Amino acid sequence: MKVYVAHDGALRARIGKENLGSESLGPWYGGTGAIRLRQVHDGWFWAYVLDDHGYRGTAALPERRFGEVRAHIPSARVADDSEDRGRSLDVRVSDDDLRMLHQRVVPLRTRVARFGPGLAAMFGDFEIAAVAGSAIGLFHLSSGRFNAFTTGVRWAAMGRDGMPVVAARLPSARLRREGDMAVVEVDDADLATLLRMAGEER
Repeated sequence: MKVYVAHDGALRARIGKENLGSESLGPWYGGTGAIRLRQVHDGWFWAYVLDDHGYRGTAALPERRFGEVRAHIPSARVADDSEDRGRSLDVRVSDDDLRMLHQRVVPLRTRVARFGPGLAAMFGDFEIAAVAGSAIGLFHLSSGRFNAFTTGVRWAAMGRDGMPVVAARLPSARLRREGDMAVVEVDDADLATLLRMAGEER
């Protein structure tokens, strides 16, 4: 479980492994695989998951998955089990577990390698502000693998038409499709360049 304080000053808890798809790109959207808890007030949270196309919206956490929340937050209980609860599951937690969540808060950490307005590569946590001014973003997955996406009105998996921009900065870059996700792979030398640049911009 990862707990952090969001832009509105309230807690966010993310449970489970993220699946970074074409439009569900990280903590801001979170990925379609993870459960998200959003603090409404004190021990009142909304629990939800992203729909299969994270860009398009959220869906109430299925109650069959509520055990995953209880495994991390033992006091969690569903406060509204009606069918008409909108797009979030209404959840309450005890004061003790709320204190535990506050103690677990960690800062989001993002390092960025920026190539002007054309391209930015992120390491660590996904923060949308880090790439908002770049046409193409790369989010580090592992080793020399990056989730490649385009920004703008609609964030989406990068297509082949974006490769000239990437290859101009990272000559070893190769594009591979993995389901809905576009993955750019680079060699060790280009990865070292990105890490060096990102290390200078903390």
